[in-house]
Formats: sequence, structure tokens, C-alpha cells
Amino acid sequence: SNKLIELNNSIYKKFDLKFDPTFNNSYRETIPIKYKIFKSLNEKLDKKSLKILEIGTFDGLFTKYLSEIFSESEIITIDLPHNDTRFVQSYGREEKSDTFLVNRSKNIKNSNITFIEMDSLNILNKFSENFFDIIFVDGDHRDPVVSKDIFNSYKLLKNNGFLLVDDIYLNFTH
Repeated sequence: SNKLIELNNSIYKKFDLKFDPTFNNSYRETIPIKYKIFKSLNEKLDKKSLKILEIGTFDGLFTKYLSEIFSESEIITIDLPHNDTRFVQSYGREEKSDTFLVNRSKNIKNSNITFIEMDSLNILNKFSENFFDIIFVDGDHRDPVVSKDIFNSYKLLKNNGFLLVDDIYLNFTH
């Protein structure tokens, strides 16, 4: 709807980002908004060398995208260990675990990507405060984990850094 367009536009303007809507006739995004937001951030930050943390690697496709548009930056992406039951039992990975891991490895092979298998709840033990320029929280989408990820990420974020969060669910079944 027009309200959605106005809301998105106001958010982009607040951070001096280029608003690039790609809505179809039903006002649904035809390109996932996270790609557009990060593209706009990249343009705003003028390809500076940044430290970027992605919480929740999934299949690594978005990580690969980040590494390509922020080619001068260090991309650190974390996800649960591949043998953690929470990892194995989510997103239907039980049946195709080996194929999933091989595909993810291919997607995160770029030299500016560091992949770490760890529980995001431990990130304060792994990284120092004020370390990252951009943090993208896209791990567990439910409370209390997503709230803890946001809180912990805020501590790791540099002053004037960007903290972005994807997909928070109040009711979630997977």
C-alpha cells in the first residue's frame, strides 16, 4: 500500500539512503529488502573497508552477496555448529544435511569471508565491544534469542554503526 511505501521511504531518508522500491501490483517486494538496504548502505559508505558481522549464515547466499558488494571489507558470519540439534532440525536440513553444507561452503568461499560455527549467544566472549561497523541479525527469529542477539550486537557495534534485523516472529512454527 502507499502507507508501506511512505514508511519505507521515511526510514531510508532518516539514514540518508537511496530508496529503491521494487513493488509489484500487490505492493509486495520483488527483491528481498535486505539486498536493497545493504546495496544502499554500500553506496552511502562509499566502499570503505568495514567489519561486518552476519548472525545466521543459512546457505551463505546473502553472505556471498555481502562479500561481493563490500569487497574491501571483512565479512564475519556465524551460525550454529553443523552438528547442533537446533541447526540440524531447522529448515528441513535433516534430510539433506550434506548437500546443504557443501552448497553453503561454496557460497562462503570468498577470501573476505570468515565463517565461524558458534552459538550467537556467545558473541560477547568472541569479539570486543565497538568492533563492527555493520551487524545483521538474521539467526534465530524468536524470543528470547533474537532479543539477546540484538542486545549483544548493540554492544559490539561501533558508534554510528548500523544494526539491521531481519524477520522477527511473535508466533513461529518451523
